[in-house]
Amino acid sequence: MVQLFVEHCGVATASVLDGAYTFRDQVYFNHLDPATGQPADRLSSVTVVAPSCELASALAQGVFVMDPEEGLRLLNELPEVEGLLLDPEGRVAISDSLFLWMAD
Repeated sequence: MVQLFVEHCGVATASVLDGAYTFRDQVYFNHLDPATGQPADRLSSVTVVAPSCELASALAQGVFVMDPEEGLRLLNELPEVEGLLLDPEGRVAISDSLFLWMAD
């Protein structure tokens, strides 16, 4: 588990648990890969810290459906934005400066 200590900014998480539903014995998620139209399954969750909650939420949703490497690259390129990506195997990737927000 990672604890973040933030002030005057927004934090949002997109995950496979958001809006999951079952149809004909198949579990679906509300995050669709725009390239395939199928549920995005390359990540389990994305948490973003940004200057506002709205920006954090938009980025978390967008990065969730992106290729994980491209999503992390995007988060690293944006000023005042950090993020954490968790894949289905439990591997974690963090943006370059997220450690500044993390608890000891």
